[in-house]
Amino acid sequence: MKEKLIKFVQDNPYCTIGNICANFDMHKKDLMLLLTMLEVEGDLIKEDNTYITPYNLGLIKARIVTVKHHFAFASFDNDEDDVLIDEKYLHGAMLNDIVYLRYDLFFEVIKIVKRERKIIVGEIYKTPSISYLIVNGIATDNTKFIIEDYKGESNEIVKCEIKHFENAKVYLSFLEKIGDKNEPFVDITRKLLEYDCPIEFSEEVDSQVANLPLSVSEEDISNRLDLRKEFIVTIDGEDAKDLDDAISAEETKEGYIVGVHIADVSYYVTEYSPLDKEALERGTSIYVADRVVPMLPFVLSNGICSLNPNVDRLTISCIIKLDKNGEILSSEIKPSVINSKHRLTYTYVNEVIKNNTFNNELEEKILLFNKIAKLLRKNKEARGELDFDLAELKVLVDNQGEAVGIEKRIQKDGEKLIEDFMILANEVVAETIYHKNLPFIYRIHENPPSKKIDAFNFFLSKMGFKKHLDVLNVKPKDIQNVLREIKYSPKQQIIAQVLLRSLAKARYSTNNKGHFGLASKCYTHFTSPIRRYPDLIVHRYLRKYLFAKNLEFPFDKMEELIYIAENSSIKERRALNVERESLDMKCAEYMHKFIGAEFKGYITSITSSGMFVELENGVSGKISFESLSDYYSADSHGFSAYGRRKGKTYSLGDLVTVIVDNTIKSSGEITLLIKNDKLIYNMRNRKQSSWRKRR
Repeated sequence: MKEKLIKFVQDNPYCTIGNICANFDMHKKDLMLLLTMLEVEGDLIKEDNTYITPYNLGLIKARIVTVKHHFAFASFDNDEDDVLIDEKYLHGAMLNDIVYLRYDLFFEVIKIVKRERKIIVGEIYKTPSISYLIVNGIATDNTKFIIEDYKGESNEIVKCEIKHFENAKVYLSFLEKIGDKNEPFVDITRKLLEYDCPIEFSEEVDSQVANLPLSVSEEDISNRLDLRKEFIVTIDGEDAKDLDDAISAEETKEGYIVGVHIADVSYYVTEYSPLDKEALERGTSIYVADRVVPMLPFVLSNGICSLNPNVDRLTISCIIKLDKNGEILSSEIKPSVINSKHRLTYTYVNEVIKNNTFNNELEEKILLFNKIAKLLRKNKEARGELDFDLAELKVLVDNQGEAVGIEKRIQKDGEKLIEDFMILANEVVAETIYHKNLPFIYRIHENPPSKKIDAFNFFLSKMGFKKHLDVLNVKPKDIQNVLREIKYSPKQQIIAQVLLRSLAKARYSTNNKGHFGLASKCYTHFTSPIRRYPDLIVHRYLRKYLFAKNLEFPFDKMEELIYIAENSSIKERRALNVERESLDMKCAEYMHKFIGAEFKGYITSITSSGMFVELENGVSGKISFESLSDYYSADSHGFSAYGRRKGKTYSLGDLVTVIVDNTIKSSGEITLLIKNDKLIYNMRNRKQSSWRKRR
């Protein structure tokens, strides 16, 4: 209904409520409510009791999704590319604000439609006359946050409420102190609150959780497939406590029977309950260096919903029959009860697979899992699934939350095994509902934008490769072939990173558009309902459609489902931003001890102001063009930078030797200098001389 109403107004600008009522079979009160909601969200504009869309006025509705020192990025609903807005054209817009943009050689905020943020978190900076709040990543540097009623000291991290805006000034009212900026764990807490992430659960949620059972009863088990005698296990990381997926497998004459058993969270988190509303607001669990901020309270995620060994747990099982080549013969999805026999770790499973021998039933089963996973992987590769094979960076922290080490983690067979089983189940669930032509939530990954593929082709040729991708009709297989061709090249990592940045972003939608990266025609998220809200919704609709056989779908429910998909995508992006910025912050904290040290690294990104270099340990830092002894400018694609006087060129993938110059923990910045550049020594000597004078 929402899309139809917007389309009608767009096609009939300046229409009245009477025009709209005449064309939509809705009660006038309900229609007015929907129109008001669309006006508040910026989808419609009301002028003199008539309605138009932003499109009719040459405006674009957008959301501010990233804010840096002197610019911001905004995201459109139907566009994969974020657009850059210079500080002087933001006109006071801050992170998460919904705005109208106009484009005339550059993007400019014409109106702030909705201020999403009511709370601001930052560090106190006191002057004799006034107190300011130092805020990261919410507004550009020209915005001043002023606290008029604060009696505390500088360096304290506090939470404030926005009172009012006045030009480039935001006036705040003190709410509470979070802690001193140097106290353990305060840095991560600040980062979470900066992104308005809920940390504590409400009293309503606590009250509901207190009434949940601690164990599975006989009544809970009735009408469920009883799999408690089956050899079912979980495989997770050593520190995982929210175990929401378990697997089983057996070999048959036809091939194999695979079971993927997922915690039945929807049985305990009922629709519209306080728990459900809180889970919708959080959208996903957030994993940062020193903690997990869960979507659901730990008593659920680590307790009754966690598939711990040797206890009965309620699940939804996807049981799939495969032939000897790993192709699907049949499948069924059932409410079930399991009793996991082992809580396995990736470390142990990888060791068993590496040894390739078994001494007991458990090890024999692990090797069977791996045998099936390899068949599934081979089939996915045959259809074009993409594997970028990039390492994941993890910062190790001590019991005070301080960064003490860096780890580059690469997926091994144990991790791949679980991923293969989960993808299989997600596809089966998605296809089961899709073929019934019923409303549902899908995980979609659209085709790459043509202009990005065109730019990637240019980059690939600069790297010395002749293969080019079809700009207008690129297929997963084509990109897979590129990944194979570069596999043994010294430039493999940087080419894979640039290629990954050229792809669209995956998101949630009620329209199935397939998943490009997996080369899948139909995909959803079913396997992590403890930590992702869309998975919980998928379970809820499986219960409705398959178990209760209720195929009726009220029309107004579709609006709700569309909102859930959009909200889940927004909350996922918030979590990714928090996780990335927390990682950057901890990397900067860790690298502080290496100021003055030399590292080798590859140039991974070039902007108008400098180059980013990934060091041997996986940490990235920036070389400012201002620190170099020549005047450098980047090309339009950001693939290379050219020195105007001496003619030296730096390109993506170049190996350089750098010196760690400085770190700023609060913003996660690491500044680097190119070794042997003449300007370096002057800069460092000036710093050392200045330091000696201060000492």
